[in-house]
Amino acid sequence: MKYSKLYTENPQIILASRSKTRRRILKKYNIRARYVEHKVDEDIEIANNKHLKKKMAVFLAKKKIKSIEKEYKGKLIIGSDQIILCKNLLINKPRHEKEAVKNLMILQNNCHTLISAICVLTPDERLLSFEDTAQVFMSKINEYEIRTYVKNNKNIVYETSGSYKIEKDKLNCIQKIKGDTETVQGFPIKKILPILKMYYK
Repeated sequence: MKYSKLYTENPQIILASRSKTRRRILKKYNIRARYVEHKVDEDIEIANNKHLKKKMAVFLAKKKIKSIEKEYKGKLIIGSDQIILCKNLLINKPRHEKEAVKNLMILQNNCHTLISAICVLTPDERLLSFEDTAQVFMSKINEYEIRTYVKNNKNIVYETSGSYKIEKDKLNCIQKIKGDTETVQGFPIKKILPILKMYYK
């Protein structure tokens, strides 16, 4: 199925994110969108809603949409989020170097589950939510390697839940992936392509 017609000169699609990865995935499918910073403090929301755990990604994706919907009435708004579960622990984007090292020490030599959510608020105000999961096995890495990586790759470390990108595996640690690549990257766009085509033929 081709989605080339979704690329317009006057975008009616708003992405509540400035993530370079999500922007790149939209462009891959020829979808032109306006990128807007959401107004959600993810750290506070996670701290106040720990009981949600597996549903945290959907919860945050919806929150991101709701945080900007008044300014973009009548537009199609996309919100997305990703969490990682490993050893029954919820892992999100690290806030500082110490947390990034701690997260990677948990992930190394283990299999972890990535839960990626993508939500859409349609122009007729229907809020639709979807999620997809993937599994990644990370090989064994020592603490020195992790600390060196964190110090030298801040643009990757603080942008993603697991502090890594499969397309830029600078730790050379991703051994096995089970699931859709875009789900691992935190943006399961295939879930909403039919909706986008419905509104922007």
